[in-house]
Amino acid sequence: MKKPTISDFKDSYSSYYFADVLKPILDSASNPNYYVTVINNWYEFRKNELDNNNVLKGRDSLLKDYLLSLRALLNDIVKVYEIIDKHTSLKNQNKFNIQRLKVKSWFDVLANYSKSIKKNIEIDENEFACRIKNYLIDHLNECVLNLDLDFSINLLNSPFKNELDDTLEVINTSINMEEVIFYNGVNSNNQIESKQNPFPRIFTSADSWCLFNSFSEKIIYKLADYSFIFGQMHKDGLIHPGVKEKEFRAWLDDEFEITLDKLKLLDYCKTPRKEDLYNLLKRN
Repeated sequence: MKKPTISDFKDSYSSYYFADVLKPILDSASNPNYYVTVINNWYEFRKNELDNNNVLKGRDSLLKDYLLSLRALLNDIVKVYEIIDKHTSLKNQNKFNIQRLKVKSWFDVLANYSKSIKKNIEIDENEFACRIKNYLIDHLNECVLNLDLDFSINLLNSPFKNELDDTLEVINTSINMEEVIFYNGVNSNNQIESKQNPFPRIFTSADSWCLFNSFSEKIIYKLADYSFIFGQMHKDGLIHPGVKEKEFRAWLDDEFEITLDKLKLLDYCKTPRKEDLYNLLKRN
């Protein structure tokens, strides 16, 4: 397979915005770059969140290590694009190759956390195995989204998408019911509870509901964003064709106390940010 070059990454970030990503924060004692501060703040927030998470008690040390690896991955990805943004010579191409391999190695490290999922299956901790798997996947996806929102780096449009997909696949397939049955001798009546669709009148499946629910957690502009998710899921057949806009708005009001005027047409409310988020969540 041909090695990626600098030119292969050019369309996956905004050079216009990137100068702000690299700017130092002048009122800080150490004058760190903007991106370093944003990434560190994200890491501290997620680490503190783990300290207060009773559900994951006993696994927080492992997951804090995972957060450290994600922080390193984010920093090294931005450094790749810093080299790309300053591309002027063969020397930069060599720096790029070295930095790109660092990023690849971090994806390998992240994939290796799947072993902790299998270890929990082997010691009859199936519920923890599922929680760890979901934590690993959710926070890696969150990092991909944050790269786009905070730094205008679209990883899904870059050669790094291959490493990302491989890592998610390794983690996602690290637990399955065949393994649980093999290790623990459980019968099918005691299998891990499957996802449920609490609104079958609206959504065509449990996965459709999960997609909507995950997207709604990232909503910024209610009218535009709910208009988009309704229009896109309707178009993709994930919301029943018989559910019209009026019923959907009434459902939002009844279930979540979200009152909206007439929704916008899909073509008037879709943006690259929303489409990237939707496709990322749909893929997982």
